[in-house]
This record gives sequence, C-alpha cells and structure tokens, in this order.
Amino acid sequence: MPPGTVTDWAAATRRLISGAVAYGIVAVVGAVVSTALLAIPDGEPAKSFWAVLGGLLGWVALGTLAVVVLLSIAWLRATGRMSRAYGAPANGHLGIWAVVTFLVLLVVSFVLGIMVIVSAELAVWAQAVVRVVAVVLLVAGLRHTRAWFRGRVNPGGAVGADLVSGGDPFAPKGPTPTSDDWDASSWDPDIQRDIDRRRGKLHD
Repeated sequence: MPPGTVTDWAAATRRLISGAVAYGIVAVVGAVVSTALLAIPDGEPAKSFWAVLGGLLGWVALGTLAVVVLLSIAWLRATGRMSRAYGAPANGHLGIWAVVTFLVLLVVSFVLGIMVIVSAELAVWAQAVVRVVAVVLLVAGLRHTRAWFRGRVNPGGAVGADLVSGGDPFAPKGPTPTSDDWDASSWDPDIQRDIDRRRGKLHD
C-alpha cells in the first residue's frame, strides 16, 4: 500500500463531509432568503436588497456545489486505492452509493424547481428539503465507510498513529504527551545545558 493512503483517504473524507454540510446550510439559507424575497411586493425598496442577497447566495451555492463535486471525485479515487489495499463489502461501499444518491437527488431538486408550478415558495422549499436529505444521506454513507475501513486498517485494536497528528488518522487530534516527552536525556543538549545553567543560578 502506498505510504499515506490511509491518512490521505481520511483527510478526503473529512473534507467531503465538511463541504457537504456547508452546501446543506447554504441551501437552507437560500430557501429562507428566497421565501422572504417572494413575500415582498414589487416596488418595495427592500426587494432590491433581498434580490441582491439572493443572487449572491445563488453564486455561493453553485460554488459550494462545484467544490463538493470535485471533493467527491477525489474521495472516490482515494476510496479506490483504499479498496485495493483493504477490500470492499460485497455490494460495494455505502459511501460510494451515497455519493451517487447525492448526485441523483441534486438533479431531482433542480427538476422540482422547474416542475412545481403550484407555488413558488413550495418549489423553493421542495428543492431545499431534497438537498438537505441528499446531504444527510451522503454524510451517513461516508461515516459508514469510514467505520468500515477503520475496522480493516487495524482489526481488534486502535488505528495506527498518524505521522502528522500523532493520533488516529480517522479522527486526528493533537499529539498526546507521554512520559518520554519529560525524559531530559532525550532533549537537545543545548536545551539541557540551558536548564542546568538556570538551575545553577537558582541555587546561587
């Protein structure tokens, strides 16, 4: 297995989850702003403000979605490397199915915006709900695949330490101090001499 495969895959998973959650938040905020815009009568000064805000959020949503798609491609490639090293369930990783479902639901949400003609507000919230559901399913699938790989990387024990963080690459934390960190004999000699010099001054 190439060095860094586990760490790279775990990082790709975290980035994709973060991007998906961000997209879900933008989708809900966009729906709120669109609803407020639709409720303001034409000609009202406030309508221009909400229209500009809605336009900005639309661009943010498109940008966030583009990032999520790119992160999904990177995650799928990393998952392929992990699968070659650790295998895969008989029916494939749930995370991969979640990515496919996410993309399909996104298409459905855009179609709903066109087909729902009963009410503009209904169309806006139908889109938002479908997108949030897509995000929830994607995150759930990614977490399931992360748990599956976690059990294969080191079955029956804790996952090996990440060379960068010193902890679990699937849930990195700052390095935890150990008794060796307080062993003065392993410190830099210059630091040790400085400590001895300071101790000598204290004793004087």
